[in-house]
Amino acid sequence: MRMLALVLIGFVGLTLVPPTGADEESDDPKLAGGKAGGALGAAALPPPGSVVTEHALDCEHEALYGGSVVALGNHVAHAEITFDPETSIFTVYFSGADAVEPLRLRQPEMYMRVSVDFLERERVVMLVPKEDDETGEMAGDSSVYWGGTRTLTGALTLGGTIEQIAIDRRTYLAVDFSYPQ
Repeated sequence: MRMLALVLIGFVGLTLVPPTGADEESDDPKLAGGKAGGALGAAALPPPGSVVTEHALDCEHEALYGGSVVALGNHVAHAEITFDPETSIFTVYFSGADAVEPLRLRQPEMYMRVSVDFLERERVVMLVPKEDDETGEMAGDSSVYWGGTRTLTGALTLGGTIEQIAIDRRTYLAVDFSYPQ
């Protein structure tokens, strides 16, 4: 019975409706670059269907793309968040436990809430999978997600939260980040 409850919680977490108030000025995310895919090992993973809310903001792994690295769970996966202040494009690179090998996700989109000091309210940015013909990455099978909004152009320091990340039947909620780290 307990396992069924955890599976149901995980399923509900994966089917949540996107947040309201998404930024209507979102740019087409098909304007930036990306990287290749990989697979997640089974070591040290939380149980399938679980919802995890603890994340390490100050991850000790090197940022391969010059962004901010956040550990997911007990360092079973990592997200590196980059931001281009000229184009207002965010790119999030997902990797496995080693923070090097790309990790492909099946999530169709994800949402991040972003705050900067010169705006009164936070902005919601939708991130979508980046397709790459060279690596075979496509929507529903990508290690790179991207998206943007014009309202953040020129921001040099910002903070935010990726609302949920689904990796191998596990849902990571409220993944906080700061940029630069």
